[in-house]
Amino acid sequence: LDEYLARFQQSVYPLEVLLQRPLPEYVNPTKLEMYLNDEDFMDTLGMSKDDWQNLPAWKKTNLRKEHGLF
Repeated sequence: LDEYLARFQQSVYPLEVLLQRPLPEYVNPTKLEMYLNDEDFMDTLGMSKDDWQNLPAWKKTNLRKEHGLF
């Protein structure tokens, strides 16, 4: 039970894991970028998560596609 809960509560994954299929259980495939830690997010997308939130939806979609997070 503890192992199951730990997997369910995990909220950060390395980029390599998010690019593989199948995805880990409970990962929302439409928001893969939000599972990156802050450093990987910055390295991959070139901005902070706060800056990301201010982008228009079309730009987020294009960046997700460009980096394989779609």
